[in-house]
Amino acid sequence: MSLYLGENKIADNTSSRIVGEIITSSIPLADPALHLLDGAVINGAGSYAKFVNYIAGLVNDYPSLFETETNWQSAVTTYGVCGKFVYDSTNNTVRLPKITGFTEGTTDVTALGDLVEAGLPNIEGKQGGFCARIGNLYSEGALSVITPSSQTGWSGASASEIRDLVFDASTSNSIYGNSTTVQPQSIKVLYYIVIASSVTTNIDIEREIDLNNPFSLLDYKFSEYELSNVSWLRSNGQWNSGEVYTSVYNLLQGIYNGTTTKAGVSVKLSTETYADTDFVLNTSDTTFRLPTKVALASGKAVAGNGKALGLTDGTNNFGLVSRNATSANGVFGGYSGVYGANVGVNGQSGDVPSAIVTHGVTTDPTKSGIETSANGLYLYFYVGETVQDANLINAGAYSDFVSNLQDVHCVIETYVNGTSWYRIYSDGWVEQGGRIADSTSTSQINSLLLPMIDTNYNINITAEKSDWSGGLNSVFDLTTTSFKMWTSDDSSFNSCPVRWEVKGYKG
Repeated sequence: MSLYLGENKIADNTSSRIVGEIITSSIPLADPALHLLDGAVINGAGSYAKFVNYIAGLVNDYPSLFETETNWQSAVTTYGVCGKFVYDSTNNTVRLPKITGFTEGTTDVTALGDLVEAGLPNIEGKQGGFCARIGNLYSEGALSVITPSSQTGWSGASASEIRDLVFDASTSNSIYGNSTTVQPQSIKVLYYIVIASSVTTNIDIEREIDLNNPFSLLDYKFSEYELSNVSWLRSNGQWNSGEVYTSVYNLLQGIYNGTTTKAGVSVKLSTETYADTDFVLNTSDTTFRLPTKVALASGKAVAGNGKALGLTDGTNNFGLVSRNATSANGVFGGYSGVYGANVGVNGQSGDVPSAIVTHGVTTDPTKSGIETSANGLYLYFYVGETVQDANLINAGAYSDFVSNLQDVHCVIETYVNGTSWYRIYSDGWVEQGGRIADSTSTSQINSLLLPMIDTNYNINITAEKSDWSGGLNSVFDLTTTSFKMWTSDDSSFNSCPVRWEVKGYKG
């Protein structure tokens, strides 16, 4: 197997994070490419030159992202945070924002880094019409004393001595405002900014690496269990696609046509007579069938090797002999002296008594009466290297499949929110539905979740009431975004929930 990598390939281990990207995390991140948004100063003369140069390049296009060092320090002193950068062109440094949490999103780039101050609704009150003839008048905090615009003096008091006592919380703290809403609570998380990429290493790689592959196409093996390996295809009498296993199909065609040879491989056409040991091609639908039997443990007969048939009692070994080789009624048995001896030993001296003839399995496999079995075993054939697409899949057919995906009817998007739902299919077909909690006995408009291409869609409405005797009379005034339904005048239908479903092509 050969793996082509190209000449002088650069192995780039660069992080997928983008320099300048802000990342939130609920746990500390031990990554030298990240830095907390803690107001630190980053020096552009070292490893973080790319980051500092990037931030410096934003100064002209996004001036609102930057603040002076003085204003930055003032904001941190006042609020504890500052969402702006400080770029020092003289020293080529960048001071990071100091951020403890975000409370409001924005789509306005010019508003990035602006502080969203906390807010509370204003508290106001007034006690009017008291006489301030005695004592000095003064205001403090949220309390103030004012002269009302319309005065009604008390008996014996001048108009200038009538005052109102006013309470206005906004005068004591700007957090209170007449149109201010309460800012929500937020969870504290860590904010990091990407200030560097991982190290990029250049590695010279040879144009082609030769990998040792011990298998060749159509090699076979038996397994006691099913294999989860696409390089090995199980033979179970099934017909396999020649467009998926292109290399195998082409090899079998070459063997059948005589342009390729492979020892021990017999190929027949499906229109011909074939045996269990043959590879079979069906050229009409570009499929092939693997043999269901092979020479190893699959029903092939066993031939003798010219030795006396070995016998054992579990401890002692014997060779099969007969006492009278010339008699049809000769007595057969085992004799230790001929264990492993050649067949046909007769009248030998020593350990072999005379008139003993050794016997073994015939060398003619068709008459041996013995054959092996593949029962309980799975037969697999090697159909290609999984690293090489050409041996595993027809790239052209796969490309055609991908390019024709728009013609495949399959779900590409789903949505569920409570009782509302929809499914969008690859060809534009859409199914959507929902629940109307309280239906009335008059016409009612129902809005669709997704617009339809036209009004030629189907509507199904079901009342959610088991004892309801009325009926849904009709649907009408269909538009691409809504429809009306007319329910029964039966009063029992009032406040009855309704389920609806619409099917058609999406707009």
